[in-house]
Amino acid sequence: MKKLLVKINIVLSAIAVAGSLSACSNEEDVNSNIINNRAEQQLTFTLTDEDYNADKEMSTTRSSKDVTLFKDTTNINNDIFAETVLERDTTLQNKPTTRTAGMEDGTYTILAYKDGTLKGTLKGTVTSNIFTATGPNQSLNLEPGTYTFYCCNNKVNINGNSLKVNRADAEFARIGITTKTITATPIKQKVDFQMKHVGGRVRVRIEGWMPFNASIQLKAKNAIPGSITLDATTGTYSLGDYLATNTILLSNSGYLNANTKRTGTPMYSTTCPDYVYVLPKTKIKDFLTRILSANIYKKSLSNIDIDPENYPYEIQQNGSYVLRVSLYYNFKGLYQDGTVWPIYGPNSQGIGGTHGRLIGYVINDNTGTPYSGTAMSIGDISFSTYPESDMPSNQNAGAPSNPNEDKQGYHWTWDADASSTGIPRTNGSAGTIMYLMGSNSLYGPYASATNVSKYYLPAAGEWIDACKKLMFAEDSPTSPYQLWSTYSSYRETFNEIMTGLNPLEEWYWTSSTQYGRWVGICLGNNSSPAAGLATASFQSAGIGLMPTSLHVRPFIHF
Repeated sequence: MKKLLVKINIVLSAIAVAGSLSACSNEEDVNSNIINNRAEQQLTFTLTDEDYNADKEMSTTRSSKDVTLFKDTTNINNDIFAETVLERDTTLQNKPTTRTAGMEDGTYTILAYKDGTLKGTLKGTVTSNIFTATGPNQSLNLEPGTYTFYCCNNKVNINGNSLKVNRADAEFARIGITTKTITATPIKQKVDFQMKHVGGRVRVRIEGWMPFNASIQLKAKNAIPGSITLDATTGTYSLGDYLATNTILLSNSGYLNANTKRTGTPMYSTTCPDYVYVLPKTKIKDFLTRILSANIYKKSLSNIDIDPENYPYEIQQNGSYVLRVSLYYNFKGLYQDGTVWPIYGPNSQGIGGTHGRLIGYVINDNTGTPYSGTAMSIGDISFSTYPESDMPSNQNAGAPSNPNEDKQGYHWTWDADASSTGIPRTNGSAGTIMYLMGSNSLYGPYASATNVSKYYLPAAGEWIDACKKLMFAEDSPTSPYQLWSTYSSYRETFNEIMTGLNPLEEWYWTSSTQYGRWVGICLGNNSSPAAGLATASFQSAGIGLMPTSLHVRPFIHF
């Protein structure tokens, strides 16, 4: 911080010495000497540049409750909801240790009030941090007593006792206010001003669980203050000159690209570089954030309004804020009672509640036809891997030539006519994979959940559906020889979101076959799902290598 030192000569008015009308002349001489010996005293004014949020504890290591001022959610179509958070701007802690004075060169005015009455005015200029008195008064004649001092730069309009700032000057207007008791002695006394920004500022951050781009507007949904006036006699503020509704405060029609994660979170984030400067007492509920367009979760959004109509918070003087709008995918879960609820966001049930434990991530919604919905179990059957010898020796009967198109996992798992020999795959020793499908060791549905099927080993096409809809993977290739490889998804982000549940990070068996072998899908050690056979013998066909022992993740219909 820079401190501007202002040395001003102050004449302290003598306190009358009471005396009797009959006092002798030598006593009068003594009183006269007391007055004459009171030399002109000096007040040193220090003007300290106070940064935004300087009076708040803004360490980035503090918990979120220390910076979060409100939080709410808004439903958006396309299975997306927005969480809006107003928080103090913690990035200000990274400001340089040496910085130029926030108080620009220009004219400054110091006002001294005692008991609500103006007792003196001093004008001057600041050039290269040096104050020089320029008005006809080079000093202030103040009696001893307690004063309220005001220091204003030239962005503050002074009219009598009114100190007025227009919204257009909210960024640069500064006022310092302090109370000081002036005494007859000592000769040198100091008055400190903390020069605060009159206005506050807000900028918008957009976040999501995957890279995206967006363009936004920030509007005045309702009329917001266009000016604020400080009554120097009382220290009270009044608002006026309101801006019209729907005034655009910020428009970023160019795309904001979110390509990197915010530190310590699974959120891809982009912050608008421009601040909106407003006056104190402006209400957050009078703002409207409009997402002009965004592409996220393989969906396109346009003209989405985020309306914080119930937020009571008011912008404070010298406050700096981030209005963070997080676009979340509305992941839905299948619960033990057979019902489907959001896992996060509005009406969410979390990991468990009145509907029992979460047992699956919904991939496809139920269309009204029994068992038309599909969900992935929240965990593997066990932490073990299973060799190909634990898969049935009899192959699928009538399997599609392209495993990408195979979505008959329940059929291959449970139906006798699905095998080439007509023998159900669930027969045999308790260690076989198909047998284990009937007794998933993680969580099963309640017996009363009659709308839920048995667990089954998913087919390759069902795994592809899961990667597309839960991890927002790109479409798979059409070639049956390439199967599915090197196609981007956000599996790692999905694992971060579902904290505390079994992550998807392994090779998994599917119930699909090709070339007489079982197909597996890779979700481990990279961010791109890939499929292949449990053998290296078909590498020339472009399928690639995969282990011969894989994990098992069941699916379920509802």
